[in-house]
Amino acid sequence: MRRPRLLPTLASLLAFAFLLSLGNWQMARLEWKQSLMARVDSRLQASQIDLPPAGKWTMLAQADYDYRPVRLTGQFDHADELYWYAGAYAGRTGVQVITPFRLAGGGVVLVNRGFVPEALRDPSQRLQGQIRGAVTVSGLMRWPSSRSRFDAPDDPGQRLWFVKDLAAMSEQLGYATAPFFVELDANSTIAGGPVGGQTRVSFSNRHLEYALTWYGLAVTLVIVFILWQVLPSRRDGRDEASVPTDE
Repeated sequence: MRRPRLLPTLASLLAFAFLLSLGNWQMARLEWKQSLMARVDSRLQASQIDLPPAGKWTMLAQADYDYRPVRLTGQFDHADELYWYAGAYAGRTGVQVITPFRLAGGGVVLVNRGFVPEALRDPSQRLQGQIRGAVTVSGLMRWPSSRSRFDAPDDPGQRLWFVKDLAAMSEQLGYATAPFFVELDANSTIAGGPVGGQTRVSFSNRHLEYALTWYGLAVTLVIVFILWQVLPSRRDGRDEASVPTDE
């Protein structure tokens, strides 16, 4: 065996500590993600509650109410429909219809009624589903999503949005709305209207895989360091053999 050199040893220690920290961070993220998934699953199984009144909206925390099943009574304001690009559903591309819902007790909530194919985006093509008068519907409370650099720009002129940007939608409408959406469930689908039940509860959870990758790289670094800096190599033997000796 040979004595490791100082600079390679320091560099290897720093790299090892960095790889371990990345693995530990992913394990912490794994614990957080599993807790989130359990909390959301429990909330989805909970009984419906009446939507909290408008006076309490500013006190509602996303961590406590996101995905909470609720029921609400009021009227749709179909004249102010907005559309969120939804990709494909049942083999057809289209949008999800987001309609202001004026609550009987006061306040306006943007309600995601569900999917319509592109050919039916124009509300004149689905008049049967443009229900009038007071109605009670049910769905899940959802909070706005954040824009990423990969999202297409919204087109307010066409009332088309690629991100559920609640603030921008409210600005487009010109009046205040609840700080959350309600996504209607399948039971609230109205004949001839958008198809409800479009909420997708899916969480990417590859943190254990990532953690094992970082830990594996840390172990590999240790092995390489031992082979490189600790164990003697055949080259060392050749170098020693080539040194002339006095006879």
